[in-house]
Amino acid sequence: MAQDTQDWIDESTPNRFVSERALARHWGVSRRTLQRWRAAADGPPFSIIGGSVRYRMRDILAFENRLRGGRAANQ
Repeated sequence: MAQDTQDWIDESTPNRFVSERALARHWGVSRRTLQRWRAAADGPPFSIIGGSVRYRMRDILAFENRLRGGRAANQ
């Protein structure tokens, strides 16, 4: 699993899509948490591709940077 996390964070591929499961595992939150954030229009932007929720790497990194700045998505 540690290898998955290392491979997953790759700023050189900002247009790469990441699955809901991979993002939840990376952030240490449940998939349900990500689902609640989507329902509340909170969290990073997402796309639905082939019926599956996907997050673009650049949106994940931008969201993390906003949180590092002390602001949550809707605050």
